[in-house]
Amino acid sequence: MTKAVHVPIDTDLAARLERLAKERNTTTATMLETLLLRSLDDEENEAAWDRRAQDSIEEFDRTGLHLTNEEVMEWLERRAKGEDVPPPQCHV
Repeated sequence: MTKAVHVPIDTDLAARLERLAKERNTTTATMLETLLLRSLDDEENEAAWDRRAQDSIEEFDRTGLHLTNEEVMEWLERRAKGEDVPPPQCHV
């Protein structure tokens, strides 16, 4: 199912859209839908990342559990050398 949406855009933007659609051998409507889907995916992913970050901050505020940069870097360096070491444990 589709729904038509009327969105006025300036002349320069419309020309760019038409040019790109022509280069991609598609219609402006298809090109616009493709671009809109990509943009919405990006925005939704960013919003989800923001929510996860906020949840992490709240979890830290509540528990105080953390790792230092040094602890993480040491673990990563050992992994890079091929050592099969578990990740460090969070602490207060």
